[in-house]
Amino acid sequence: MAYDSVNNRVFVADYGNNRVLVFSTSTITNGENASGVLGQANYTTNSANQGSTTQQNGLSGPVSLVYDSVYKRLFVADGSNNRVLVFSVPATFTNGEKPPMFSGRAVSPPTARRRPSPE
Repeated sequence: MAYDSVNNRVFVADYGNNRVLVFSTSTITNGENASGVLGQANYTTNSANQGSTTQQNGLSGPVSLVYDSVYKRLFVADGSNNRVLVFSVPATFTNGEKPPMFSGRAVSPPTARRRPSPE
């Protein structure tokens, strides 16, 4: 879980549904619907990697979140994909958006490369 005190939002890693949900904390109530979703195209789907192979905007078991309030970025540890995704999350953003950055496992399987021989 991560908190954005400027925009009154809380980000929750939903491991079992392969997504991150965003909730408004300005008027939080019991049973409140999420106001945003990352890692899935909408609120009703939950397949790992959006039902495909590893891709830039899909998640598979997000486990940890860190919010950077200076640059309005959300760092998501994507557990089953062995990578960290960095989402841009200004006050308003598009559900299911692609993160501009990631670190770790490639988006698609890398091609085999030969290691250069020492000279």
